[in-house]
Amino acid sequence: RKDFIDMSILEFPPLGGKDQPYALYEMNGRIVYGSIEEAEAVSTSDMLFDYPEIDKKHLQMLQHSMSREDVRRVFTESQWSRFQQALHIWQRNGTHGLLDFLVNISDGTRYGWPLASAGRLLKKAEQEMRDALKLSEENIQEIISDTSTNLRWKTNWVRCIAFHGDGMRLAVCQLNDYVRIYSFGGIARAPITLKHTRQKNVVDMAWKPFDAVVLAVACEDALIIWRLNPKALTNRPSAQCAQVLEVGASFSPITQCIWDLSFSSAIFVVSPSSSRFLVMDTATGENESIGGWTGARVHRIWSSPDHAKMLVSYNSDTIKVYDRSCWQEEKWTGLAGGCVAAAWSPDCSYLLFACRDDSSIYSVRFTNSIELNAEGQQILRSYGTETPIEVYNVREVNYKDGGNEEMRRIGGCLNDMQLSPDGKRLAVSFKVNPRVIALFISDWSPTVLLTPCALIEGASFGEAAIISFCPKFAAGSLLSVVWSAGRIQYIPLVYGRSARLYADSALFVSALDRLSSHEKSIEQLSPQDRSPLNSSNDQYISGTDAAKEDGEIQLFSTCGLYDEFVSNSVLGD
Repeated sequence: RKDFIDMSILEFPPLGGKDQPYALYEMNGRIVYGSIEEAEAVSTSDMLFDYPEIDKKHLQMLQHSMSREDVRRVFTESQWSRFQQALHIWQRNGTHGLLDFLVNISDGTRYGWPLASAGRLLKKAEQEMRDALKLSEENIQEIISDTSTNLRWKTNWVRCIAFHGDGMRLAVCQLNDYVRIYSFGGIARAPITLKHTRQKNVVDMAWKPFDAVVLAVACEDALIIWRLNPKALTNRPSAQCAQVLEVGASFSPITQCIWDLSFSSAIFVVSPSSSRFLVMDTATGENESIGGWTGARVHRIWSSPDHAKMLVSYNSDTIKVYDRSCWQEEKWTGLAGGCVAAAWSPDCSYLLFACRDDSSIYSVRFTNSIELNAEGQQILRSYGTETPIEVYNVREVNYKDGGNEEMRRIGGCLNDMQLSPDGKRLAVSFKVNPRVIALFISDWSPTVLLTPCALIEGASFGEAAIISFCPKFAAGSLLSVVWSAGRIQYIPLVYGRSARLYADSALFVSALDRLSSHEKSIEQLSPQDRSPLNSSNDQYISGTDAAKEDGEIQLFSTCGLYDEFVSNSVLGD
C-alpha cells in the first residue's frame, strides 16, 4: 500500500505511444493499446457485437431522413376536423399555440376582430409574465454548462446519454434535443426517435427502474415522461406518449432527474436556480420540495445504491448527506469550490467526491448505529466521519509520451467520476486536460484504496466529453466514452475469473504479443531483480506470491493476468 505522499498521475502505467495511442481493452489490470484499425476491430468483435455503433455521421443521417410515421402524420392531420386540430395543437403547443390557431381560423369572419384582440392581450400578458420570471437563453445555457457533467454541453454533438438498468437500451440526446433510443442485441433496427415541442435544452435523462419503456427527460422548463408501448414500438412515437410535468419558471432549468426506488412513481428533480430539490409524483403531477429555503443553490445530487442516503452538493463550499429514513442531514463545509463529482461504494459505506478547485479525490466513511426514535422504537442510523480523507491526488503534471519528445499536461481538477456497477473500477475525466481519462482499480476493504490502472486516450477521437458504465457486462465492466470528435467508444474492462475465459479468445491478442520491448526484457529476469526496474510496476507485482499460493488471481490484489503468466514462466525455466 503506497503512502499518500507518493500519489501522482505519474504513478500510472505509460500511455500507448504514437503508433498505438488508442485504448482497446483491459485484461486484468493492464490496458492494451493499438492502432485505429485495431480499435475498429475490437468494436465489431463478438464481445461488442450487440452494442450499436454510434457516431456523429450516423446521427446526422437520421436527422435528414423522414420516417414513415412522419409522412403518414402529414396526410392524417390534413383530414382532421377543426376540433381535432385544436386539441392536437393544444397538446403540442399549449395555450399559446391554441390562441394562434383560433385567431387564424376566425380571420375574415365576424369573430375575427374580437378573437384577435383578446389573443393579442393574452399573449402580451403571458409574454410579460414569462419575461419577468424567465432567464435569458444565454444565461440558461451558461447555468446548464456549469452544472452538466458533459464537458462541452453547448457545442458537443451529444448532450447526454442514459443506459437502461437492464443494460439492453441506450438513450442518446443530440445537440438538437432529439432523443434516440438504441436497443442492444436481437434484430438490428433503426433507433426510436423522441421529440416534443417542450423538449428543449435537454441536460439529463433517466430510465424508470423495472420498466423497460419509461424514460424521463429533464428539459429547460419541464420534465417529460415518455411512456412507450413495448408491444407496438414505432420509430417515431407521437407526442401523446409524453407526459409533461410543469415545474414553474422559478425552477428552470431542470438539470438532473433521478427515479426513486422506494416509490415507483416518484422522481427527484434538480434545478440550479433553487436552494431546494423536488420530489415529483409522476402519477398525479404533485411535488414536494426538500432542503432550505435560503442559502446556496443545489448543484447536483447522488443517491446511494440502496437509496437510503442522498448526497446534495451546492454552488458553495458545502455538501450535505440526507438520511432518507428521517431526512436528517449531515453537513461538511470548507470545501475547495464545491463538489462537482461523486460516487458511492456498492455497500454504501464510502462516499468518494471531488471539488471544483481541487485535484484530490476525498472519501467519507459511513458507519451504522442503532438508536431509539421518539416512539421508543429501535432504528438504524448511518453517520459519516467528520473530516474527509484524501484518497488520491491527480494534480496536473508534465508528461512525456514514450515515442514523443514533446511534453504535455495531464491530470488536474476533475470533470466527472464514474464507478463501475460492481465497484471495482473508477473512471475519472478532467476539466482542463480532457483528452486523457484516468482509470483506477478500487478496493473498499478494509479501507478505500485507489490503485492506478491505466491512462485512456482517444487520440483522433478528441476529448472525453461524457463517461459512463454500462449497468450489465458479464466479463467485468464496460466503459463507454463519448468523444468530442463524434464517436461513442465501448472499452471492455475484463478482470477476475472472466480474464481467464477471455485470455485466449479471438477477441484479444495474446498478452505476450502485446508486451513492449521493456516488458519483454523484464520477463526474462528473476522476480527479485524485476521489481526495482520500474516503480510503476511495484503495485502490480506485490500480490504475485499470494496469488500463487491460492492458485487464483485475486480480484482486488495488484497481481494481474500478465504477472501470473510471467511468474509461471520464470518458475518453469
